[in-house]
Amino acid sequence: MRHPACQARDIERMARWLSRSDANLQLFLSTAVETVEQFRASDLWQPAQQSSERLTEVPVAILESAANQPPTILHGIVDLLLKSTSGWEIVDYKTDALDAETVRERYEGQVLRYKKVWELVTESKLGTTTTHPIRQE
Repeated sequence: MRHPACQARDIERMARWLSRSDANLQLFLSTAVETVEQFRASDLWQPAQQSSERLTEVPVAILESAANQPPTILHGIVDLLLKSTSGWEIVDYKTDALDAETVRERYEGQVLRYKKVWELVTESKLGTTTTHPIRQE
């Protein structure tokens, strides 16, 4: 996201350099580069690039209480927050090799919890939430 003009070969070259000390990681480089390229070809890439503000890998945590249960701390990482004229949007990437509807159903609760945390922290309503499958069946 920070360097939208870079090409797949640039990404692969950087990944090789970053993983040079781990031969096991290098086995997955072509898959990783392909995944990045699939995202860049997705319908989310252009809106993300045009967003007035982008936050990546934002840690979140909240104390949740339920009746007759001890409180628990919900924590996670929001993959991407985009700001536009209609407000903030949470985007959660998923690499499961499933169709988009199954991915949305499976992770809806997680994204709604992220939304709850964001609205509590910022004291404002969130625009939308999106679960974005990177790889689909």
